[in-house]
Amino acid sequence: MYFFANVGSNLAKTIPSITRNFKDFLPTSNVDSTVLRPTDENEVCKATFSLKNSYSKGHDVISSVMLKHCINKVCQPLTVIFNKSFEDGIVPTGVEIAKVIPVFKADDKKDCLKLSAHINTSSSIQSHREVGIQSTH
Repeated sequence: MYFFANVGSNLAKTIPSITRNFKDFLPTSNVDSTVLRPTDENEVCKATFSLKNSYSKGHDVISSVMLKHCINKVCQPLTVIFNKSFEDGIVPTGVEIAKVIPVFKADDKKDCLKLSAHINTSSSIQSHREVGIQSTH
């Protein structure tokens, strides 16, 4: 009976001591990699309704309010487009375009150094795509 009480400590004494860190045994990680799982129609609809209600339009002339009104009709094709874009790593032409409008201070519109802000109007589809990506992380 006494034998079984000492098995653990006796076995531990036979394990060689090492100075290496446990991380030395792990494979190197690729910090530049991203994994995106395919989306589905439910996620696309949910992401659409999470967009802020806005009547402003990007270059595609689609506001988030308009997109919300017609999402039931365009949800399936958008899901296919998003999944294909994620799979191929290619953003459809035109989706990445944004309108940037400078907002100058009231006293001097000619001096670029006195720029107080800017307005960035992106495509509703691009905003939607970004919401979908952010919700996966």
